[in-house]
Amino acid sequence: MARASRSLNFGDSYTCTYCLQVIKWDHHRTRPTKDHFFPKSKKKLLMGAKTTFIVCCQPCNSRKSDKVFSSIEEVREFMTSRKKGLRPNIDRN
Repeated sequence: MARASRSLNFGDSYTCTYCLQVIKWDHHRTRPTKDHFFPKSKKKLLMGAKTTFIVCCQPCNSRKSDKVFSSIEEVREFMTSRKKGLRPNIDRN
């Protein structure tokens, strides 16, 4: 699992953990972000699961939002289906 333990610096090269694309800095539209793999808003639901930060692009971070996934692969499937315009059957709790 790709973990983001340090700050993300302008000029560094990053690959999105979810869509596997190289992230090119374009001010705020496309930039590397740290995503809480287990959303902070679901902390009670997840019974105190440790926060894991993932490096991902801004569009993937926004698409994932506060959805809960069990694995990186599951997020990748969700991202792929969203790009194709399909609606995956996921738990939105």
